[in-house]
Amino acid sequence: MTPFRSRSFSVIMALTLLGCSLSGTRDNNAASAASDASIAFQQGRNAEALKAIHKALAARDDVSDYWLLLARISTASRDMAGAFAAYENVIVLDRANIEALRLLCQLGLSINALDKVDKYADQLLLLTPGDPLPLVMKGSAALQRGDASTAMKFADEVLATNSQDHDAQILKGRVLASRGKLAAAANYLEGVLADANDGARLTFLMQLYQKAGDRQSYQRTVERLASVKPDDAEVQLVYADMLYQIGQPVAANTVVVAQMRKHPNDIGLAAKIVDVWLRQGPAALSPRQISEQAATASLEMKSAYARFANEVGRPRIATAILGDVDGAEASVANSDAKAAQAYALGLQGQ
Repeated sequence: MTPFRSRSFSVIMALTLLGCSLSGTRDNNAASAASDASIAFQQGRNAEALKAIHKALAARDDVSDYWLLLARISTASRDMAGAFAAYENVIVLDRANIEALRLLCQLGLSINALDKVDKYADQLLLLTPGDPLPLVMKGSAALQRGDASTAMKFADEVLATNSQDHDAQILKGRVLASRGKLAAAANYLEGVLADANDGARLTFLMQLYQKAGDRQSYQRTVERLASVKPDDAEVQLVYADMLYQIGQPVAANTVVVAQMRKHPNDIGLAAKIVDVWLRQGPAALSPRQISEQAATASLEMKSAYARFANEVGRPRIATAILGDVDGAEASVANSDAKAAQAYALGLQGQ
């Protein structure tokens, strides 16, 4: 081998080794970030989980499991369009991923991607011929297009095989409701729920009664749903809101405080709690209740109490609740508290 060829060979080998080293580093960085994302997601820290999984994908965007984790985090964060896009990337890399196909059908309805719902439902039918979900999804897509007759055919096809299929029952109820038959839809769902408590059907039944203006049936269904889904924060807030409306503020407050303790760092939940209070006005909580309950609350929930105090004209209570948070270094955890404190100070002319 000539000296020139020897040097060329050495350069090629060095570059090859460097490429392998860089590739290994990317793999390790991606795997580490994905692991961080998974841990944060399991602990309910969705914002941190999103940041970590995006870091993993920046290093390696050809790993279906990373896109799958992003899709799950996005779904939990209520970013349906983002979750849909992530699941589509899963399918590009893993065409037979059943979880991705099922969720693409469901999420496609929420973002009105109806042609894609049909497409992914057909793929799912080929992979899982006995699965009723793709038929229900195709029926739901038809209903969203305004084709109630086709939607009912899909619902009846599933119910002919399994008369207790929850999704098909809801689809049939939705078809009846779309035809203006609210009472018939409610009666049908009450009938199939006679010996069962299913959250999805109860939720739809609750919506039917609300739309029909049947307050007594609505209240009964909300109470029933709350007992079936004690760990669903949104359902519990609907229940608390109803309790306020029917003149049971003590019971409503008990429900709200329980959710605050279960989800002490949930920013979205804190905002929804404030909305519930504001619908009731200043009478929702007395000044003493605000101060005493906030004293043992997490920082995020203290912020909720402070925001309510500000909105009902009690900024001094808000500043007392939050203490010296204004002097603390800014962070994601105290951002709401700082905003509430600044607003309270502004209301006091400071």
